Amino acid sequence: MLYGTKSFSSPAICHGLQFERTAIELYETRKHVRVQAAGFLLSKNGVFGCSADGFLNMEDSNFTSKTVSNSGLVEVKFPYKYRSSFIREALKEKNFCLDSKGTLKKSHIYWDQVQMSLYLSNRAYCDFIVYTFCDLGCIEFISTPSGVKISKNF
Repeated sequence: MLYGTKSFSSPAICHGLQFERTAIELYETRKHVRVQAAGFLLSKNGVFGCSADGFLNMEDSNFTSKTVSNSGLVEVKFPYKYRSSFIREALKEKNFCLDSKGTLKKSHIYWDQVQMSLYLSNRAYCDFIVYTFCDLGCIEFISTPSGVKISKNF
């Protein structure tokens, strides 16, 4: 693990941190779930780490798939550049994290982040939330032995 004395911050990071709880509360209300704090996750050998935004337990949700274990995680993104846009408008932009169908681009760094979070947390699925001042969207990823499949978008 790399340690340093300098921290990094930007308007985009501060913005995301400021509104992360708002996005989670909206998500909880719409999906009728409770998100628990997750914190920093570290691999057993200490080489890999990530910070998940929250954990879910399926007992608290309306998740119905019978192919996964009973736990998930939440990853929230509040794209600073698109903070005042509807997600459907941002989908038209080349650099947005979602493609024109609303699916997370495999070429985007967030895809790798979801994979690492699923791996390190040993969770069965991830709800990837995109939040703007105008909109809230969610993509559900299910972890399978052969990789991750996208279950549904909303």
